[in-house]
Amino acid sequence: MKRKKIELIIRDMLDKKYDEPFDDIEEELHQLQKKLLDNLSDETHDQIVDKLEAMRKVKQDILVKNASREEKRKRLADIKAFLKSAHTDIEEYEESLVTRLVKNVVIHDEKVEVELKTGDTIEVMQ
Repeated sequence: MKRKKIELIIRDMLDKKYDEPFDDIEEELHQLQKKLLDNLSDETHDQIVDKLEAMRKVKQDILVKNASREEKRKRLADIKAFLKSAHTDIEEYEESLVTRLVKNVVIHDEKVEVELKTGDTIEVMQ
């Protein structure tokens, strides 16, 4: 596999959206808190409290997902740096590259699945 093709695959992975924004959720939380103060004696109070708690949970879930993706970003950056340091095209098996990148390889009749240490899978059709 040519180095350019590997770099293209890695660039595509780095360009994927790894973090979910929560600015909209933050704004909605603020609006709900304001609405809650305005409706303290109203029957909608409980509904607002329920929605507020649900939005806080969504925000927390997004923060946890984003944090767990940090390791993936670091590994991809490491892979990209390694590929940049390789001054020649990769034309044969290279132990250091495989050790650094590959977690698992599954060979099927019609394709080969390469699972990277980032958790991403690349399918190579035969």
